[in-house]
Amino acid sequence: MKIYKVVLLGNAFVGKSSIIMRILHNRFEHFMESTIGAAFFCCHLNDDMKLEIWDTSGQERFNSLVKMYYRKASIAFLVFDVNNKKTFLDVKKWIDELQHNEPNAIPIIFANKCDLDFAVPKEEYEEYFKSLNLECITCSAKTGEGLELIFDKVKNKLEQKPELEIKREFTVMPPEEPKKGCCY
Repeated sequence: MKIYKVVLLGNAFVGKSSIIMRILHNRFEHFMESTIGAAFFCCHLNDDMKLEIWDTSGQERFNSLVKMYYRKASIAFLVFDVNNKKTFLDVKKWIDELQHNEPNAIPIIFANKCDLDFAVPKEEYEEYFKSLNLECITCSAKTGEGLELIFDKVKNKLEQKPELEIKREFTVMPPEEPKKGCCY
């Protein structure tokens, strides 16, 4: 079984957890608790591909903790809210941090909440990500729009870069000899 790590990055309240709930369970909850630190999910793409998904907190107080989740990431979902310009400006920061901390990870941008008014013109963000040669998916975790084929896209990208598989090496240690002496 090939195992790949996916990390979700973006500001608080952009819909990272909602996107995962929609993708994995085809559910949307209007009121979700804010992610504290990170949440973990597993998903099988097929019989031989498994995703380990780390949904990180977007709150600034957890930024130093979030950086450890970049390590060995195969794919990063970078999420911003189309009706909040600050989250679009900050996604640029998240891209830079990802490229600095895990340059081999494949970034996929999610322009979430397309069911609401756009504070960031679609042409503006599409042009920006196109200039960086990054794929941007306009979506809505609420309605499911744009998320239908995401796992097909992820699978195709991973098949093109098999070196992104997480290699796990386990060493079986022999049992320790019992200690001898009066204090043991």
